[in-house]
Amino acid sequence: MCSKPWHTINPSPVPSVGTLQPTLAFARRDQRQLRTRQNNLLSNPRRQHNRPPSLSHQQQHTATLYYYHHHHHHHHHTVATMVADALIYHPSVSHYLKFVATTVGRDKLLRTIQYFARFYAWYLLRTNGTPAVVAPWDALKKQFGLVRKVMRVGKNIEHVRAAAAAADAKAADPVVRYTSIGRQLGYAGYLTFDAATVLDAAGVRRSPRAARLQREAYRFWAMGLLCSVSAQLYALYRLKEREARVDRKEGEGVVEGKRIALERTAARTQLLSDLCDLTIPFSALGWVGLDDGIVGIAGTVSSVLGVIAQWKKTA
Repeated sequence: MCSKPWHTINPSPVPSVGTLQPTLAFARRDQRQLRTRQNNLLSNPRRQHNRPPSLSHQQQHTATLYYYHHHHHHHHHTVATMVADALIYHPSVSHYLKFVATTVGRDKLLRTIQYFARFYAWYLLRTNGTPAVVAPWDALKKQFGLVRKVMRVGKNIEHVRAAAAAADAKAADPVVRYTSIGRQLGYAGYLTFDAATVLDAAGVRRSPRAARLQREAYRFWAMGLLCSVSAQLYALYRLKEREARVDRKEGEGVVEGKRIALERTAARTQLLSDLCDLTIPFSALGWVGLDDGIVGIAGTVSSVLGVIAQWKKTA
């Protein structure tokens, strides 16, 4: 609180007349009320000893400006607080925090940047980009690849457990069961051999076996992806059979039709993602002759699909 009397406060810089109009109206109203009280005091001698001192023109002007300054500052503070609260507590911010709290969410974001950098570095080289221009994108590809490799360490156990769960599901469709076992074992093998190359990739301890271990990792990854592609193709075939049996004239048939449409979209999306990912191990193993441009674009597409899928899961 200010210790000085209100009528002795130095006036603030005078704002424009347009912005003062509403506040001057309030100030004039207060002055009219003050004059009314003064007139009442003058007409009643008994209460004259309680009469406040009459205000000079300068004091009235000072009071008006003080009133405006205080009101204007409070208004701006309130608006700023409301805007900050609207941004901080927006549902999208909460959703984003849940998304990045998951390891999969962060990995997919890094993977998107990594494979886009791989494509863009190739594009710059093809368009006669100078080494100074290409170097940052090449470094981004390598460093984000290393970060993701470290983050994957220990994840192989998750896929071993999933393979065991698929093997225990004796009542499941045999094709679904065996493709699921093959996919999970493929990913488990990939992550196991990939983890064995972490120290070499990080430059902590060089190993002459690192290149061979990485090739084995790619073989297992290719096996897992091929099993996944087979599973999605089989799922699409079974959905087509189910759709042929649906009677769309009944209420249950309409609901079943919508369910089939959702499952088909999910299977097609996963199939596209797997086919894009297949370009990576196939290219690394030399099974197909693909340049970094195609592999980079394919990896970016599958990564974006992964980001979207994880975003929906954390909704």
